[in-house]
Amino acid sequence: MPSLIFRKGLDLKAAVAGELAQDYRSALVDELKATDFTYRSGRLTLHLAREFGFCYGVDRAVDYAYQSRRKFPDRRVFLTGEIIHNPHVNDNLRASGIRFLDDPASRPTPRTRGRRHPAGVRVTIAQLAAFDRRGCTLVDTTCGSVLNVWKAVRRYAEDGFTSVIHGKIRHEETLATASQALKPPSGPYLVVLDRDEAAGVCRYIREAETGVRSSRATPRPPRRGSTRTGTS
Repeated sequence: MPSLIFRKGLDLKAAVAGELAQDYRSALVDELKATDFTYRSGRLTLHLAREFGFCYGVDRAVDYAYQSRRKFPDRRVFLTGEIIHNPHVNDNLRASGIRFLDDPASRPTPRTRGRRHPAGVRVTIAQLAAFDRRGCTLVDTTCGSVLNVWKAVRRYAEDGFTSVIHGKIRHEETLATASQALKPPSGPYLVVLDRDEAAGVCRYIREAETGVRSSRATPRPPRRGSTRTGTS
């Protein structure tokens, strides 16, 4: 049976609004906002940035996580990883009974593998297929801006272009983005970590166009469907 996927929340935004406000609102921050983001006491003046806090994608993901716990009170709820690298947020989610698949204690055992459970989604195509085979109920918490990047990577792969992805090669977001290139299937992509690796890619492109090879190390072209850095 195919997975049930919720992509636009669970219609419980109002139901969890109070809980979210209790966990993440601050009376001090409200006071600073009311006084033009400034606090003065004697010779001390504090200024609060006008733009701060969660980006809209994280705000939405945390909201969906709380909705999932409310929607499925008797089910095991997992997140595939941390929504945000913020201990306060993650501790609150764990305290509500939500488990993280990358926590050693949360990894499914043979006895529990066949049981259905909701899961947050920021995963590779292969991982998503594995959840589907298990019949998991999925709540897609992927940021809309990230989805736009994924669509572009798939489109470029379909048109035969190589996507150059900036990131750490083993980071979950890099893996998830790169996996989109394999959907067409086997689209080419490169993962570069820093300026030096990006410069290596640029040298390769220039030399391929001119037919001139420099004495400096030049990266080999990417194999279709493989991850390579610019200097390997």
